[in-house]
Amino acid sequence: MLNLASVEGFITRRRWRRNGYHFFRLAVFRDQDRPRKHLPEGEGRPGRWDQPDYISVKVPPELTAVALSLRPGQRVRVFGWIETEDYMESLRQFLRRAGVAVPALADLDLDNVAVSRAATWIVADRIVPVPLNRPADVSQEVLEDRTAGAP
Repeated sequence: MLNLASVEGFITRRRWRRNGYHFFRLAVFRDQDRPRKHLPEGEGRPGRWDQPDYISVKVPPELTAVALSLRPGQRVRVFGWIETEDYMESLRQFLRRAGVAVPALADLDLDNVAVSRAATWIVADRIVPVPLNRPADVSQEVLEDRTAGAP
């Protein structure tokens, strides 16, 4: 088996810690010869790029100093491997993460309604900043990474 990942993208503003590891999100624009991401009618940006795909990056302790030095909008290459973690998520947790007001339903226990989910990320072996010849043309919306339910 071969489990290697290599991706280049822009650091978003989403960062968190979990179980002693740092995580961040990477906005990855598709190569020019790849299919474009389908957007709702009238929601495209004119120009070279459309909307990015997002991937989480798990940073092992030995790379924490590098990860903490990265800034939103910075372009990096991440080399590593793919890891998936299964977890249970209650309806209450899902609604909160999605930014939805948790309804008060007398007939439904929001903590006992749960689903098994999986989170997939790249575990970084190396994080390499990519020097740019000119400032990156990345919108603030891309850096906010408002993908619903992203771990």
